[in-house]
Amino acid sequence: MNNKLLLFLSALGISVVSIVIQSVIFPIFFINDYMPDISLIALIYFSINYGKVFGQWLGFSTGIIFDSLSGVPFGLNTLVRLILGFFLGFFEGKIFMDKIILPCIIITLCTVAKFFLISLVGLFYPIDLNIDFFSVRYVIEIGMNILFTPIIFILFNFISKRLISNRDRV
Repeated sequence: MNNKLLLFLSALGISVVSIVIQSVIFPIFFINDYMPDISLIALIYFSINYGKVFGQWLGFSTGIIFDSLSGVPFGLNTLVRLILGFFLGFFEGKIFMDKIILPCIIITLCTVAKFFLISLVGLFYPIDLNIDFFSVRYVIEIGMNILFTPIIFILFNFISKRLISNRDRV
C-alpha cells in the first residue's frame, strides 16, 4: 500500500471518528446544537496539507457519511464539503501554517463559506434548511470552531507526522 493511500485511509478514519464524536458524543455535552464542527476542521487540515485531490475525495467521502447520518437532503453536505475540500487544497504548500492564528482565520472563513454554500445549494431543495447568517447559533458555531481549531490542528499534525515517520521506517 503506498503512502498516499495509507494517508487517505487514515484521514478518512480520523474524519469518520470526528463525525461520530460530533454527532453522538458532543450532543451530550453541548446544548441546543451549539457545538463545533470538528469534521470541517479535519477537512480543512487535511485539504491544506495534502492537496486538492486529497481534499475533494475526503470532502466527498465525509459528506456522504454526514448526509447519511443527518436529516438534511442527501447530497447537500457532500457537495458543500467537496467544494470546500477542493478549494482549500489549492493552498497546499503555498501558505505557512502556524499553530493558532492562521488556522483560526481559515476556520472562520470556511464556516462562513459553509453556511453560504448550504444556503445557496438549499435554494434548490423544497424544504427549509433553517440557515440564518445572523443567528446566535451561527455566531456560537464560529466561536466554538475557533476555540477547537488550534487543539485539533496540533493533534492532527502530531498524528500525521507519526504516521508518515512510522511508514518511512518500515
